[in-house]
Amino acid sequence: MQGNRLGDHGINILQKLNKASAKSMDAFVNTAQAIPDKDYEHLLQYLASMIAFATSELEMRKRQKSGKLSH
Repeated sequence: MQGNRLGDHGINILQKLNKASAKSMDAFVNTAQAIPDKDYEHLLQYLASMIAFATSELEMRKRQKSGKLSH
């Protein structure tokens, strides 16, 4: 990852896959297969942290909304 943050690296991988998928299914498969295992590990770490963040953010907003509605 040489100097990239986990999020930057994860987004770069997603962008590569997205660009390839816009070209063709073959381009997508070839790109996906060319991505090293370590990059997939970084991508999964990034996605897991984003899911955890989004889940807690939504829960906090629900609590805030329910608190405002009860007043």
